[in-house]
Amino acid sequence: MGGQMTTLTRMQDIDLSGRQVLVRVDYNVPKENGRIRDDTRIRESLPTIQYLLGQGCGIVLMSHFGRPAEYEGNRSDLSLRPVASRLEAIMKDEKLLEPSKHVIFLNNEASYGAANYHMLTPRLARVPYVVMLENTRFNEGEESNDPEFARLLGAYGDVYVNDAFASAHNKHASTLGVPQYFAKERKPVAAGLLMEREVTALQPLLKPKDRSVAVFGGSKAKDKLGVIKTLAGKYDEILVGGGLASTFLKAAGYDIGLSGYEEEFLDVARRLSVTMPVDARIGRGKAREAVYVYDVRFRNGSVDEGLSIFDIGNETVSLYAGIIAGADTVLWNGPMGVFERDEFSLGTQAVGKAVAQANARGAYAAAGGGDTIAALNKYGLSDRMSYISTGGGAMLKFLERDGNLPAIRVLYND
Repeated sequence: MGGQMTTLTRMQDIDLSGRQVLVRVDYNVPKENGRIRDDTRIRESLPTIQYLLGQGCGIVLMSHFGRPAEYEGNRSDLSLRPVASRLEAIMKDEKLLEPSKHVIFLNNEASYGAANYHMLTPRLARVPYVVMLENTRFNEGEESNDPEFARLLGAYGDVYVNDAFASAHNKHASTLGVPQYFAKERKPVAAGLLMEREVTALQPLLKPKDRSVAVFGGSKAKDKLGVIKTLAGKYDEILVGGGLASTFLKAAGYDIGLSGYEEEFLDVARRLSVTMPVDARIGRGKAREAVYVYDVRFRNGSVDEGLSIFDIGNETVSLYAGIIAGADTVLWNGPMGVFERDEFSLGTQAVGKAVAQANARGAYAAAGGGDTIAALNKYGLSDRMSYISTGGGAMLKFLERDGNLPAIRVLYND
């Protein structure tokens, strides 16, 4: 993988006793009306935090949250303070934090752009302790990977641990600049337990065994065409559904009615060899309120004017399920339609069951992406996959670039 990379540096291989460890986590959790809707990403970081506490470490956590540069509301809505509170509650519930202790949240001028991130006071309680910094994206040096901002962040730790696979495709100060700074200072960098698990679990997808199938859905072609191009030479079959399929169908010359597609990617889609739906379930109106009409078979017809594709049809379900049934390696990213509506959920549910059945037969079946995970949870299939990745976008980039993500590459021993 990547030629020069050999072994992922694990935090378990470093003497961490009593040291202050700067940990990049991904706490970009869904929030609504100021309340956290899903704390899965927080919980996924607990094994790494627990291990470090067991080593008597001081822990300084850093994460981004949302896109402050594009946000038009109150900037405090993007503060990590509620996340720190949820982390504290979870840790106390899991007996990882004593009732009298707290996750110390640093809400200071540095968090909003001033150049004094190095001012973490040493006057904390004796190790172990847990500190959380404010949203790294409150400083514009984060997304530009500003070396000075990386240096100031780096002053928070003796060791750098990246446990944020979901952010590993970002060349930001907290994911790339800090470990590069640590390397220059001869300070250790390592992968956290979640990062290690993700990288290890995705390796079989880079070099699939025997018969391999990749299934891609979702709405955005721009997020998938790169990885499809990379995998086209490795996988026996690439199946497409969802809004992504509309771009391929349009590129192939089919009339897709009012279905959304990405015109700027039609030329790219024409050059890629994929298996497209042979029929679709269509409806009138917007996806959430659409009135179901009928299935249309593309080889003998087209989507009528005023109608849109909202799911793959019955014939496509049978076709795709049959292809997946013969696979030894299966990758799934993206639903086949608007699965939130029962009328348009058949394709996603059928593909999910086919992938689960392939896993039961001994295939390596991996899935990823927020909507894919939501579908797996909806249909009770989450425990029937070989692996579910926590980072949809990062997983796609990892596969597209054959594992060569800069934020992961710096964690390897050459």
